[in-house]
Amino acid sequence: MKDWLLDILACPFCKGDLVRIKEPITFSPDLEFLRCTKCKAEFPIFLERPILVPKGVEGWLSAIDQAICWSGPPRADIVSLAWLGEQLELGRDLKSLVKWKSMSWRERSRNEWVKLLESLREKAEERRSGRWFMKTERRKRLLESSLAPLPSRASERSILDEFVAIAVEAEPLRLIDVASGGGFAVSRILANLGKIEYAVAVEKDLKCLWSIQYKVEYVAQRTKIGRKGLRFEAVGADARKLPFRDESFDLATMYHSLGEICGVSDVLLQVHRVLEPGGRFLVSFHDVELANYVPPEEVKSLIESFKKRRVPLTTQELNYIEKNLPKLDRQQFLEFLEAADLFINLQHLEKKVKKCGFVIVKKYFHVINGKRDFILMLKKV
Repeated sequence: MKDWLLDILACPFCKGDLVRIKEPITFSPDLEFLRCTKCKAEFPIFLERPILVPKGVEGWLSAIDQAICWSGPPRADIVSLAWLGEQLELGRDLKSLVKWKSMSWRERSRNEWVKLLESLREKAEERRSGRWFMKTERRKRLLESSLAPLPSRASERSILDEFVAIAVEAEPLRLIDVASGGGFAVSRILANLGKIEYAVAVEKDLKCLWSIQYKVEYVAQRTKIGRKGLRFEAVGADARKLPFRDESFDLATMYHSLGEICGVSDVLLQVHRVLEPGGRFLVSFHDVELANYVPPEEVKSLIESFKKRRVPLTTQELNYIEKNLPKLDRQQFLEFLEAADLFINLQHLEKKVKKCGFVIVKKYFHVINGKRDFILMLKKV
């Protein structure tokens, strides 16, 4: 993690300033911490990636998890890592400092946590060294895809091409990419920008952090923006609890991630907070989403749709949906979606956008093979 990032980072709990702890950690020299100067909460820096996450599973459950009050065990590696300081008896009692509702944790022995750390280190090293990308031809193509030139004709562009073209035309100087996934959008955007002061990608999947960082650095070495000394960091964080200071960015981007998040309003409010006055938010999504399914008649179609999602649900979750959603009529189902604050459809999103302090500047439509996607350019007011 580069020191310049501290200029814009803030505690996700209290928005206090963060400082890097320069204390040696004997059992793991590649594990450091950030400490909030206000509430004293601490967050790990693991293999140079800052991980500013709530120490609880509530912030990391999938949209359906949260909507149905799923109470399974913690499944995200990134959450487990947030507990390392306390579980390995480093003298940091994070538990009393966290201002976030969390569920109980299964007790783990020191050996179990050491094994977890070793497993995470192995996966992280593979990705940050680039070995992960070189294992198959498909991964190599994914790595090289960001370097592909943008088609000059709009008719020849994919939805990602169009999204990147719009972002580049906005000429951002301070960019944040929210819920970055594999980093396909942010790496492509940076590959086509002429100049930028700094850029960050925010992602909750721990393994993705090093993939994103490697991908962007790979792109930077092969494009003009890299020769100018690109300032870029991939940060582990919750899109609904962004760990950045107010008004730190002039453009936010979010490519096809909105339908996977429970708490769309929280995302909009957080993005609004970290954007400067007049800042813009470019967001894309599929036209057909949850509200188009009518239980119980189409519950099978709903389940099949979830199985095909980019982040598939677990078998237990699918079984829960299959068992419980048929009990809901149309109105109850819509209430279920509203209570979970899920992305329902374009019309529903437009209402949320206005409530959260944005206006819609432009609306783009992209149709390919009968499938329609939207891209919205929002402006902070």
